[in-house]
Amino acid sequence: PWVGRAIGRIDIRKLMTAGTALIGGAFLLLSMTQNLLFVYAGGALVGAGVSMGTFMAITVIINNWFIKNNGLVMGITMSTSSLVGIVANPAVNWVIEHFGWRIAYAGMGVLILCTIPLVWIFIRMYPDQKGTIAWGEEELPEPEVQTTITHHKPMEEQKIDLRHPALLSILA
Repeated sequence: PWVGRAIGRIDIRKLMTAGTALIGGAFLLLSMTQNLLFVYAGGALVGAGVSMGTFMAITVIINNWFIKNNGLVMGITMSTSSLVGIVANPAVNWVIEHFGWRIAYAGMGVLILCTIPLVWIFIRMYPDQKGTIAWGEEELPEPEVQTTITHHKPMEEQKIDLRHPALLSILA
């Protein structure tokens, strides 16, 4: 939960850099591990780094940069993690077979740390930080001024249809 709050308060590049450094450093730690405690610690650091530097931050950035078709952009972006897995898993497996798991972990750590400059070059939280506007922003209609006040029923007066297909699909 603290990462979600930090995204709005801390420069996104600093947050993503810290997350990326945490992931890379964790892989370097894992390459030198001698006991199970370090494996657990490395896994916890990778998890913390992933939450800081990847999916949450990328989701917020996409929503800021793409108004039109942001669902499509989100799907394409998130599917790239699977594509990277398709390429990276056999490559890492080959490195493990030929050089050992320690070299593979150290190599992944160094490779991840090498992406930090890319974060500072390409990532911005808002389009106006790059002197542009979000994709689809120029097509937004003018907001209508609401002149009527709608009154909602209190929660105890609202009825929930327990047979509604959407509710059943969530509960299933």
